[in-house]
Amino acid sequence: MKLEIPPFFNGKNLFVQCIFLLLFILGGASIFSAFGALTGLAFFSADSAGFLRWTQFWGSLGGFFAPALLFSYCYNKQCFSYNFGNQTAPHNFFFIITILSIFIIPAVSLLGYWNGLMELPEALEGIERWMQEMEEKNGAIIEQLMGDSRISIFFANLIVMALVPALGEEFLFRGTIQPICKRIFKNDHTAIWITAFIFSAIHLQFYGFIPRLLLGAYLGYLLYWSRSIWVPVCAHFLHNGITTAVVFISNRKGINIDDSNPMDMPGSLPIMIISFIIITIGIYFLWKNRVLEKKNSSEIDHCYSNH
Repeated sequence: MKLEIPPFFNGKNLFVQCIFLLLFILGGASIFSAFGALTGLAFFSADSAGFLRWTQFWGSLGGFFAPALLFSYCYNKQCFSYNFGNQTAPHNFFFIITILSIFIIPAVSLLGYWNGLMELPEALEGIERWMQEMEEKNGAIIEQLMGDSRISIFFANLIVMALVPALGEEFLFRGTIQPICKRIFKNDHTAIWITAFIFSAIHLQFYGFIPRLLLGAYLGYLLYWSRSIWVPVCAHFLHNGITTAVVFISNRKGINIDDSNPMDMPGSLPIMIISFIIITIGIYFLWKNRVLEKKNSSEIDHCYSNH
């Protein structure tokens, strides 16, 4: 008679599960980053962009993707269950988010520019200085990664800056942390916004906090409406990929878009108006076609509501 071993989290309360998730994140990030650094030195010099891409690739897998899969396995012995990786969504969802991903870029750029103008009170000067230092540090990393205008480097950046973050961050934040927040607060919308706040804060880019918060909420609602992690993964990849492509093309043309006001661009006002209209219509259609009440699978509703 075969002995059936119960899931590791069986009998463990939510607090203990969260502690293990934190350990999975810290352990995964440490182990994968160490592996990336050691193997990267065999191919690249330590101060090269190639080494940075290599270590970012492994760090993202270890710090985001692997912990989410391990948490799901510990919960019910399936790596793609807790995080909705085993669920599909209607094809029209993917068509709509593809359109939205194009028109979200101008709106995010404008919100990012306004967020970048933020100034804290004089009493918080030390915090503001720290925020500026973190912003400069992250900007230097992005500049190093994006500085090469070769096509091969563009595709390497697509993997490191779009594909891997989309997989890892969505499986961890939307697929794991968001359901945990739902279990704590018993409310889907609260879980979505708290997860979006954590998602934005963890990037340590405070002058882009607001647009990233809204983007995180948008991705959270995509999971809530579609019941499939692959919808926010696709949306996240498209957003990062289009942004990477825009920066790549701008660099090849010698255009600096870092500190420019999007509203100073020719035709910016109608573009912004059209963008916000398309975004509103697209989100309405996603909400209208949500599978929350239409999908004939009590298992999915039970999964999301009572993880």
